[in-house]
Amino acid sequence: MGISLTVFISHTGQDQSLADLFCRQLEEAGIVCWIAPRDVLPGQRYAEAIVEAIEECSVFLLLFSMESAHSPHVSNEIEKAASKDKPILLVRTDETHPNDSREISLFVASHQWFDASTGDMAEHLPRLIGDVRRLLEHEARPRPSGDLGLGRHAPARVVAPHGATAKRAIGIDIGSTTMRGWVEVLDDVADIFDSRLYLEPIRRPATARSVLEQVRDMVDRLLAEQFDGQEPPVGVGIAAPGPVDVRTGTLKFSPGLGLRNVPFKTVLANTYPELRFRVDNDTRCATRAELHLGIGREFEDFACIFVGSGVGSGVAIGRRLHFGHSYCAGEIGHVKIESSGPPCTCGQIGCLETFVNGPAIAARGRAKAIDWESRGAETLLTAEDRLTPEMIVAAIEDGDVAALEVADEIADRLGVGIANYLNLLNPAAIVLGGGVMTGFYLHIIGRLTQTVQDNALADVAQTPIVQSQFTDTGAALGASLMFHPDAAWPFD
Repeated sequence: MGISLTVFISHTGQDQSLADLFCRQLEEAGIVCWIAPRDVLPGQRYAEAIVEAIEECSVFLLLFSMESAHSPHVSNEIEKAASKDKPILLVRTDETHPNDSREISLFVASHQWFDASTGDMAEHLPRLIGDVRRLLEHEARPRPSGDLGLGRHAPARVVAPHGATAKRAIGIDIGSTTMRGWVEVLDDVADIFDSRLYLEPIRRPATARSVLEQVRDMVDRLLAEQFDGQEPPVGVGIAAPGPVDVRTGTLKFSPGLGLRNVPFKTVLANTYPELRFRVDNDTRCATRAELHLGIGREFEDFACIFVGSGVGSGVAIGRRLHFGHSYCAGEIGHVKIESSGPPCTCGQIGCLETFVNGPAIAARGRAKAIDWESRGAETLLTAEDRLTPEMIVAAIEDGDVAALEVADEIADRLGVGIANYLNLLNPAAIVLGGGVMTGFYLHIIGRLTQTVQDNALADVAQTPIVQSQFTDTGAALGASLMFHPDAAWPFD
């Protein structure tokens, strides 16, 4: 029986004949393929067709060659696939190595590519088809109770068996609106793991007591459903939404929840004396996910910037997260880029996050709508309170000029902040993530890169800026990775 899920085949024009051959072989095996230009509909814009097909595909397959290593459109396609959490399979077709292309290697780990560069391609096709089929079957398998299908966020993960020696950890992300529970298999090799995700809305009204009770309920649920009769977790990591005293495991302040001085580690350790608990802020937890399972596999020094309801950052130096003397290193959201502006939650004005976070973007969109409407110009934006960053992204994709102006303003502000960051730290790469970047990244990266180059020192102006491989679950995953064998946690 054929598999109905779709494989997107990425290739250059020079590799078209090989791509057509591989597509035919897959389809003869009952696997549906999408390939350009064959599947671009009449009247459909080529770029829009590509983006739509990547969003709808189940597996992203790249025919990698010298030509594709230097192809901007291939880089854009694989970056789009990574941002949509698609499993990625790279097929090497000549002597060019994936690591020779920085743009490609950022998204592809060593276990995610198949070497078909020697011998006749026909000799490799049976194994390649088998690999594709296994990826599709993994995508199609039923999810267990509590797993919402969001448990895969690094491309083409290899699933580790739950053997007797498998060590697992729990990660819990306390978001402003949602609590996420995660169970992760830990291994000396960071590429091999399995995961389960649980999702619950934050109970309202949120108080220190209600959030602590909800965390305990989540721990109870994960222990009952994932560890009953099995080896207990090696630990439970908590990703808290605000500054954290990592020595005591106390959330000092959460703007989104309005909480202060919540002693997570003390309360949970008293409730579960047999378990180990570690607490860190959500931004550093998401950076930890990149360190072990994302860009950290390519670079030892990098910085992550997450744009959502606020702007947070984490810094890795020598493959170790940098905490700072007061455990608040990397607060790029509070770098001053203006001498005036709206008040920030930190009590200051002119902070970067007051110009580029989600609420600020929505407010700028409403102001832009008022301006355009006052001049009798048409725009898809609205001055109503219901306007969201997601609606602005939709308007951008429909070609709305006012919405494009909002995107340019975001790129300019964020670009100045990143330039300052590069001048100060000189990381090997910058990773952009968070809810806002999920929609805006592809629409701002060109202008943002130019703004960085215009404002950064020449030695750092070409630093790569890439999108995070992880979306909403990076913090929960990173919380569990506080117990990874390679993690350095000096606060127990």
